[in-house]
Amino acid sequence: MEMIRWVNAGKVSAWRSQGLYHGLGHAWNKDTPDTIVLAVPSDPYICLGYFQDADKELDVRYCERNSLPVIRRETGGGAVYIDKNQLFVQWIFNQNSVPPRVDQRFQWFLKPMIETYRFFGIDAYYCPVNDVHVDGKKIVGTGAAMIGNAEVVTGNFILSFDKAPFFKALNFPSSNFKELAREGLEEYMSDMGRESHQMPEMDEVLNRYRKVCEDYLDLEIDEQNGFTDEEELFITQAEEKFKATDWLHKVNHPGTNVHVLKIHAEVWLLWTKGKVGDDVVELTVRTNRLKIDRLLATNPKANNLIKELLGKSFNKDELGKTIDSYFEGNMGPGVPEDWKNLLGTLITELKKRGIG
Repeated sequence: MEMIRWVNAGKVSAWRSQGLYHGLGHAWNKDTPDTIVLAVPSDPYICLGYFQDADKELDVRYCERNSLPVIRRETGGGAVYIDKNQLFVQWIFNQNSVPPRVDQRFQWFLKPMIETYRFFGIDAYYCPVNDVHVDGKKIVGTGAAMIGNAEVVTGNFILSFDKAPFFKALNFPSSNFKELAREGLEEYMSDMGRESHQMPEMDEVLNRYRKVCEDYLDLEIDEQNGFTDEEELFITQAEEKFKATDWLHKVNHPGTNVHVLKIHAEVWLLWTKGKVGDDVVELTVRTNRLKIDRLLATNPKANNLIKELLGKSFNKDELGKTIDSYFEGNMGPGVPEDWKNLLGTLITELKKRGIG
């Protein structure tokens, strides 16, 4: 039976919780064993996706005033809030040990997490491409990337999720967007405490997850609590990089007129602003399974049009037909093409993210 290195890093700083898998990836060589690392951050922090603009996505001043670190990782995805009530799971594997397709890789990684949730009476299930849901609510999100010469996949067991500091740290383009973001986080995000009759202790989750991994991977676990000197050097270097201001602000998207917040894999919140006739209109849309379930516009004259658009599929053909049909019998606010252009901008933005 093959061996797999299992490292329970225990409580670590915010910086080290991210530095671990980044450093191990960059230190990877042909002699490095496949490795699973478990860590609990001692301090709360915001983790930003590699391609995100910190100043656009976050209220950076709020984070600074409240000593809430912001760390931009080397993997994609959106901003997440991580604290001591989450067990951070990190797989750092040889390329030949993981499934070749990204979607297969997420399913492979998530299966033992799902089995662990179910052991504690939580009816968790896989939601493509990289989430775990319970009754339509997200309870696990994941990320994956090749870091150095290793394939890395990460996720979290969320025992409880404190939405308040995360919500306060986000940057909102409008009051409508802020309100729908608040609703979305309450309706579509969950945790073990919310879903379980009796929330397990962190050690119970860790020990059960270890047993599931051993059976699932059919590997013998070699429990270690340390890393090689070379790996420690790379981990420290990763931590120092993440603390640098120029790394945090490396990505900049000036002048963009669109704001997007992923609530979970099936629920997205989008905002844009543009001309509709002689007026400037702000449009905020929430989609659920690519249908419009909330739609707010700053022009009150658009209320009847909004009623027609609610529940429609979020694609240009169906929305275009709905808008044309509405304007055939109404002297609506602005012209049909302006509304199509505004909504089309948001549809295009989702398609850039592989949605729709």
